[in-house]
Amino acid sequence: MAPVPAPPMAWGALERPPAPPRREPRMWATIAFASLAVVAAVFGSFAPWIDYADGTWRSGIDHGDGWIVLVIAFVAAGLCGAIAAGLRHLAARLALAGTGVALFVLYELNRWSVSHATDQVTGTAPQAGGGLYVLAFAALGLVVAALAMPSTPWWAPRVAARTEDTSTTT
Repeated sequence: MAPVPAPPMAWGALERPPAPPRREPRMWATIAFASLAVVAAVFGSFAPWIDYADGTWRSGIDHGDGWIVLVIAFVAAGLCGAIAAGLRHLAARLALAGTGVALFVLYELNRWSVSHATDQVTGTAPQAGGGLYVLAFAALGLVVAALAMPSTPWWAPRVAARTEDTSTTT
């Protein structure tokens, strides 16, 4: 029969798993602000973009560019989700700001198109609808949220993976 090893003189400290990263209130506030901007962009694409003098209107979805707004808004929503999950890289912030800039470019193009159009029935100039202005505020909200978010720089050192000690003592 083999001898039983003696217990150690002192027990080592138990290894604890690393704590999840703590997110500051500023981070959650900017994520919530960006998420509200995404929701506003989605609602703005369904709202009237052009109002005619005879009372009719066309939404962004009817116009065609509303579908592009929806795609950009869903990309921004994915970026908000990734940032909420802990992605704090500078590239995520820049991509979120880029979606805001893309929405603002769409707003400006459609605003210019509305201002240079004439109504074929009444001969008067149509007016921009509320959906375009909601789109502009959503674009501004995404850019402001992206600029206000804290991030880690691309040159930040990576945390080394934890290695388990597989050696056994007898």
